[in-house]
Amino acid sequence: MRIWKLSGSTDESINLERYDEHKGIIDILRTGEPFEGNWKKLKVASIGHSDNSDSPDWISGIPVFTDHAVQILNDFLEGIVQILPLEHNSKKLNAINVTNLVDCLNVDRSVIRSAANGIIIQIKKYTFFQEPLLNQHIFKIPQQKSAPVFVSDQFRERVIETKLRGFEFTEVWNATDSHESRELRLAELLKKIEENKGAEFTYLQARELVEQGATVVSAQWSMCKNEHGEILIGQLQFDGNYSWMVPAFFPPIFHDLKWHVV
Repeated sequence: MRIWKLSGSTDESINLERYDEHKGIIDILRTGEPFEGNWKKLKVASIGHSDNSDSPDWISGIPVFTDHAVQILNDFLEGIVQILPLEHNSKKLNAINVTNLVDCLNVDRSVIRSAANGIIIQIKKYTFFQEPLLNQHIFKIPQQKSAPVFVSDQFRERVIETKLRGFEFTEVWNATDSHESRELRLAELLKKIEENKGAEFTYLQARELVEQGATVVSAQWSMCKNEHGEILIGQLQFDGNYSWMVPAFFPPIFHDLKWHVV
């Protein structure tokens, strides 16, 4: 699972006419809350050297999709965004008010810059809890209601497969690199070691076996002898390999462990 920050086209952007007059509406759309009342089309105009984008850049936190893009992505959008038509001289455009707020930020493992009063100024590195993100394809987070907008792998893949133009994606989180995922993989590896272990030996017996050329394991720890006759200890890593070292001393906890030959 990966999460992507969604941005509009770098080749085309649109400008809101009479911005000051509509600033109150824009502020509402950037809160993550639904727009209430009768929607009146806001007039926008394209700027830039291209006008063929399905997602021209507009205001941070408010994506803009063409009718064509809305049709293709509708199953991801239905019920969790408001599709608000805009007035453009040549294109059928819609402001996408993302009202789907997902409380998935792992604050303890994210890199966050906050003001003295605790208000978040910037999140330099996002770390998410995986479970709340299942079947979430476009969303914001409560800690940053105004921006950015995040999307799933499936959303991005649909855009690429259907050749929608102008969508920009920046990867902000990969579940395979997360602490939560690494801990889970390590637990699975330890479970396999436990299930496949043979006869058990005390630490002193295990040391004698290592001197004879065997490799022994106990949970995440392993001992073996290298080609120079030095005894190494290794600690199991999440990728299934061991991190080996020549120890200055052997941890006292080794005496309490049961070891087996692999």
